[in-house]
Order: sequence, then structure tokens, then C-alpha cells
Amino acid sequence: YIELPSIFTSTVYFLLVYLVASNRSKIIDTLGKFLTPLIVSILIIIVGIGCSMDTTEITTNTLKSKAFFKGFLEGYQTFDAIGGMVIGGVLIISLNLKGYQKFEDKKYLLIKSSLFAGLALALIYISLIFLGAKFGNNYPEDITRPNLLRGISTRTLGNIGTVFLSVLVSLACFTTAVGIVTGAADYLSHYFKKSKAFKTIVAVCCVIGVLVGQLNFNHIILIAIPVLMVIYPITIVFIILNVLPEKFATKNVFQSVTVITILGSLPDVLHYFSATKDIITPLINILPFGNEGFGWITPTLLVFIIMNIVEFKQNKNA
Repeated sequence: YIELPSIFTSTVYFLLVYLVASNRSKIIDTLGKFLTPLIVSILIIIVGIGCSMDTTEITTNTLKSKAFFKGFLEGYQTFDAIGGMVIGGVLIISLNLKGYQKFEDKKYLLIKSSLFAGLALALIYISLIFLGAKFGNNYPEDITRPNLLRGISTRTLGNIGTVFLSVLVSLACFTTAVGIVTGAADYLSHYFKKSKAFKTIVAVCCVIGVLVGQLNFNHIILIAIPVLMVIYPITIVFIILNVLPEKFATKNVFQSVTVITILGSLPDVLHYFSATKDIITPLINILPFGNEGFGWITPTLLVFIIMNIVEFKQNKNA
């Protein structure tokens, strides 16, 4: 509605991120009491109206046997697992600031919040998938998913649907930005003794956000995908290792598995670039699940088993 350069809108956006993130003690209250309820309300309106409307026959799945792997890889772009780990740290520090000192109390609250967040995300994604399938036949086959989502919003809410969708995406990205910036500042500020280190790091992160905001969306995705192909497998492995009993995830196991996960992810990253695609394709074909983009799974699992056997024998001898 207003013709403004992206540098202006990005600056205003990240000034708001800075204002929320720099007030460390009230971040959870701001996100939980105001922003998240608004996001959920808009989603409920779009999904509720969409599910009640009559449409043509539901679109059939065209991904067939690769649906699981395709969905998993596309899930990388949501940043949910990475965001979950970072914001998990933000939650722990926030609980400390609110006076929760006992480990069991914090553990109980984190388990409850994690289960609720996981269930809510599952319902949101299932609902959006259902709407995509329900309305898919009304649009050309080559329609992009952003345009399909925009079309569904307009179809359910009329001309104001685009406004609702814009607010929804802006708020969803805003909560993520606040969480990631806060998590980065929490972590890095421990390396500085100055009291203003936290706010300074938040400001630096926001400046970086403004600069990245000047890139074309496709350019951001082009940069992000190969990076995510390394970071996401590591994140998945970290989550699994932290859930396992400590005797199966010792320091040596942790380090070995992490190194192999990084190395196992590199063929997928190189395969992404056309310059190295022909060279790396034979290796991708050899690795189990390599063609699906999960060549790192087998070597990671093997090293995990081998290292645990070695640890078991060493402990037995000791």
C-alpha cells in the first residue's frame, strides 16, 4: 500500500525487534501475552473458514514414495528445530530471571511448553497441508506455494485476506527474529564482562538483519539451503543425543558423531552446486539415502554404534 524502499521497512522492523529483545526480562511476556495469541487467532480464522468451504475434489499426492524425504528436507527451511534449540536456551534464562531456581521446576515447565508447542505446530502444519490439498485444484499446477497461500487467504477472507496474511507472516517472522537474536545475545554476552554487552550484541544482530533484508528472497534461500544442509543434521543429532541416557552419549561419542555428521553432510552440500554436482553424484549414489539428501544418516549411525562399543569395552576393562 505504501511505496517505500526495503531499507526503510527493514530498519523499522528491526528497530522493533531491538526494542523487544533488549528488554530481556519481559521477552517471554511480550511474545506469550500479545504476539502469539494474535498469530494463532489469524491462523484459526483462515483455517476455520477454509475447512468449512465447499471445493472441488481434494488434490492427490504427486510426491509418491519420496513424500517423507521431500517433506523432511523442506522442513529444514522452517528453521523450527534450530529455532527450538536456540529459544530453548532463551526459555531457561527467562525462567532463571523469573526466580525459578530448582532444576525439577524448570524441567517440568519446559516439558509442558515443549509438548504444547510441538502439538500446536503439528496442528498448524496439518491444517495448512489440508487447505493446500483442498484448494489446489482451483489453481494452475505450476503455482508457487506462496501464491497458493495468498490465494487461499483471499478465498477465505476476501480482499482483506492479503492484509491478514501479511500481518501473520510479519508477526511469525518477528517472534522468530526476537528469539534468535536474544539467543545469540545470551550466548555471546557471556564472553564479555561489560554490563551493556547484551544490548550491544542485540544491536549488531539487528543491523545484520537489516542488511540481509536488502537481499532478494530467492538469493536468501540460495544462501540458506546449503548452510542448512550442514546445520540441520547437526541439530537433529544434538537433539537425539541429548534425549538419550548419558551413558550412550558421552563426551567422546558426542564429539565423534558430530564430526562425522558434518563430514557426511558435505556431499549433499556439494551436490547442491552445479559446478561439483557431476563429481559428487557417484558418491551420493553409493551412500544409503544419498539420493534423498540424507547421506549423513548411515555414517553417523555407524560411528555412534562403534563409539559406544569402544566406550563399553573401555569401561569394562577399567
